[in-house]
Amino acid sequence: MSDLQTLLSAIEQADCYTLTQIVQSVIARCHELFPDEDVFFLSLPVHDQEDRRYTLEQLTEQLMHH
Repeated sequence: MSDLQTLLSAIEQADCYTLTQIVQSVIARCHELFPDEDVFFLSLPVHDQEDRRYTLEQLTEQLMHH
């Protein structure tokens, strides 16, 4: 199994804590590679449209004032 396949398999099996660490590491690496870009991970509720809309509005406001 290649290193990439091993990594992808580990991601597929990761618990919430480990997955959070992986995402944070990916974001940090992207910041290194693309220092002039905002990089973030966005999670939105699927079934609560009001909460989804609120989250997107808050994010939009933050990004516009950044």
